[in-house]
Parts: sequence; structure tokens; C-alpha cells
Amino acid sequence: MGKYIIEYELNEGGFGITYQATHALLNALVVIKTPNAKLQKDPEYDKFVERFVKEAQILYQLGQDTRHRHIVKAI
Repeated sequence: MGKYIIEYELNEGGFGITYQATHALLNALVVIKTPNAKLQKDPEYDKFVERFVKEAQILYQLGQDTRHRHIVKAI
């Protein structure tokens, strides 16, 4: 069994796919975002990955610093 159980897809955009999942050990609701498959074939994929990681870092920091109902805590 993996660490997360994917429940369903929440949304797909030009950059990534977001899923609602459950953390298997903690039984906690989480959201997982991954780059979409189309980007993996793009010659500029490395740049997209850099942007993706930067976005994750920003969201993580916002989730730590604030208690806003529209910002989830990143783990």
C-alpha cells in the first residue's frame, strides 16, 4: 500500500493535475498536484518543473504562515 490513496481528480489545467487523496497512515484528507502528461513531452519541460517546484515552495510557505480557508497546509 502506498502513502496516499487517490480518491478522485479535482481539476486539470495547462500546467498540472490536482487530486483529492487520503494520507493512508494518518487517515487525513490531502490534495496532490502533479505536472500533466502533456508537459513531460515539451522540450522546455525542465523549466516547467522549476516553476512547479517554486509554486509548491510558495504554497508551502503560505500554508505555514496563514490560516486562510482557501489555502491548504502543505506537508
